[in-house]
Amino acid sequence: MTFKHKLSHRLALLKDRRLAIPVAALAAAVVFACETPLPVSSTGATIADLVISPKNVTLHLNDTVEFTAAAFMNTGDSA
Repeated sequence: MTFKHKLSHRLALLKDRRLAIPVAALAAAVVFACETPLPVSSTGATIADLVISPKNVTLHLNDTVEFTAAAFMNTGDSA
């Protein structure tokens, strides 16, 4: 009787291990998949110039156009 008890106990542990490994891997994936917000560093510079191109656009009904914007700080760097 002890042999069957030990065997059933080992099989139960093996069955639990088959379930525990994927659950642990899923938990680790969830933890590593979480994004942390990046801190916004403030250099003290303010936007001095905002350039949007094209400056003039003529559109007809249902036309679309893409704009490009570039911001320049008061230090001369682009934002």
